[in-house]
Amino acid sequence: MKSAAGADDDALVEQWYDDEERTILLRYLRLSAGDEFQLAAVEVPTPAVREALLSWLRARAPDRPLIEVSLKGLPGSVLVEEITAALPPPSERSPRAVLALTDLEEVRGAATESHPSLFMRLNLERDPLVRALPLTCLLLAHPVALLKLRTVAPDFSHYFSTLVRQRRPAEGAPDTGLAPRLDPSPSASLDLSDSDWPTLLLATDHAIARSEHDRARDHLAEFRATPDAEAWAAEARLLEGALEGATKGARTGLATLAKLDAGNASLRPATRVRLLLKRSEFEEMLGEREASAAHLEAARIAADHSGRQDLRASVLVLRASRIANSGAIDEAFDLYMQARSVFVASGRARMPGTPRIGRCF
Repeated sequence: MKSAAGADDDALVEQWYDDEERTILLRYLRLSAGDEFQLAAVEVPTPAVREALLSWLRARAPDRPLIEVSLKGLPGSVLVEEITAALPPPSERSPRAVLALTDLEEVRGAATESHPSLFMRLNLERDPLVRALPLTCLLLAHPVALLKLRTVAPDFSHYFSTLVRQRRPAEGAPDTGLAPRLDPSPSASLDLSDSDWPTLLLATDHAIARSEHDRARDHLAEFRATPDAEAWAAEARLLEGALEGATKGARTGLATLAKLDAGNASLRPATRVRLLLKRSEFEEMLGEREASAAHLEAARIAADHSGRQDLRASVLVLRASRIANSGAIDEAFDLYMQARSVFVASGRARMPGTPRIGRCF
C-alpha cells in the first residue's frame, strides 16, 4: 500500500507535469546508458515540487539511484572540481547512478544579475564537465533560471538532450516561451519576524529561511514551553504554517494558517499582513488563484494601513511574481527593484520573498 507521503508526491507531480512530460522523463532515465555524459533539464516551480518529483522518480526508477548536488553551496570557481568533489568515488556509486543538480535559481546573482558568474562558469567549463562526469544527469531548476541559463550559457545548454516542462499557467493557451511561471517558493523566504519578537521565534524564522527545518521545529517546541507562548501564539502559528508548507507541502501549510483569523482585531498588524501574504503564496502554488489574488489584495490594504514600508515591500514582491506570470517581465522587475530599495532603506535583515526575474528575458 502506498504511504500518504507517496500519494501526496504523486498528486503534486501530476498537478505540475502532464502525462507526456512524465513519460519523457522516465524514458530518459530508462534509456540513458549511464556511462557517458547526458543531461536533461527539468522545470521545477518550487522546492516542494522538486522534492516530490525526486521521490516520484525514486519510486518509479529504483535502478537509477539519485545523487543530489546543490549548486547553491558551491564556490563557483572551478566547477568541475567542486561538483566531482561532492560525488561519491566511482567505486562507491552505482554504475546506473543519476546526478541531480539542484538550486540553480538560488546561486548568487541568479535573480538580480544579468550574467551570474556560476552560469558563465558552466558555459566556460562545459567540455571539462562532460569529460569529468560520465553520468546521466538531471538539472532541476526554476523555469526562469533555465531560461536565463540558455541565454547566458548557450554552449552549455546545447548539451540538453531533453527538456521536461511544467504545465503552463493556462492549459491550452499559446506558449510563447517568454513567460515561464514564477511561483513563490518557500526557499525565497518571506521575512516573517520583527526584531522585537521573542528570541526563540526569531531563531525559528531564521532557521526556516535557511531550510534548517529540524532546528526550526526544536526552537518552536522550546518556545511553546516559555511564559511568552500565550502572548505570541499567533506568531508561533504563522511560523508553524510556514514550516509545514516548506516540509509537507503548500496544502498542509495552508490548513495550519487557516486556523488564524486575519480579521481578528487582536492580531498584530505586521502578523496580519504576513499571514495574508503567506496564504496567498500557498494558494498560488496550489493553483487557487482567485483566493490567492483576494488575499494578496487584503495584504496590500493591511500593509497600507500599517504605514510600514517593509510590509509594503513584501506585498510588492509578491505582486511582481504575479505580473511576471503574465509575461510582463520588465514590469515585474521594476516592482521588485522598488521593493528592494524600500527594503534596504528600512535596514531589515533579509529581502522578503525574492522572486526569480531578470531583464535578460
